[in-house]
Amino acid sequence: MFKKTGIRLFNLSACLLAIAVTTGSSIATAAEGVEASARAKFESNTVVKLPEGYRNWTHIGTYFKEPGKTTILDGSVIEGAQFGNTYVEPSALAAYKKTGKWPDGTQFVKDFTASSLGDECDDKSGVCTKNKGQKWPQDIESCDKVTGECKTTHGTGVFEAYYFGAGYMVKDAKRFPKAPGNWGYFGFGPVKGTPYPKTAELRPMEQCSGCHVANRADKDYVFSDLHLGLQQ
Repeated sequence: MFKKTGIRLFNLSACLLAIAVTTGSSIATAAEGVEASARAKFESNTVVKLPEGYRNWTHIGTYFKEPGKTTILDGSVIEGAQFGNTYVEPSALAAYKKTGKWPDGTQFVKDFTASSLGDECDDKSGVCTKNKGQKWPQDIESCDKVTGECKTTHGTGVFEAYYFGAGYMVKDAKRFPKAPGNWGYFGFGPVKGTPYPKTAELRPMEQCSGCHVANRADKDYVFSDLHLGLQQ
């Protein structure tokens, strides 16, 4: 009876050890790669869905363009100042911080916004009094159409007023085996006053990836040194 109990204890220990090893491997894999539930949703190899909840991803930086500059989405001129708010999917960022490499399945979204210097400002004086037909939360005294700066009762600044599009960058070796770094590039918009398109087509190299290839090949085609949240 004692021997049988010992055998049972031994088998139980072996079982627990196997579970521990398996669980440990799963945790290590998850920490070094993109979680399956977080990966991009494709309708085909060249059509992708706009990811849900990307504004809840990790924000890694914002850049600013003066009013009247073109947008990388389609080369059109945006009247107000532009902001590019960049987000990265969290599990990919965790893997990058651990290994220094972007894992397959990594996703970046650059969410574009603009300041109000159009219908909500007087063409001659630049005085802004409305925010989509409503009074601004604070009084805006005047806006400089060259710099995009607005003077308010709370100080001077450049303020985001509306979303107009998003750039999307996905690393997928299966779908983009011949693309540099296996990255695919997509664009949603530009639009104003309406939701972004729900899907987007893969963009040709001359529209998006050419800039990444020419300037950041040594950084896995990511402008990591320009994003404060990626500096290690």
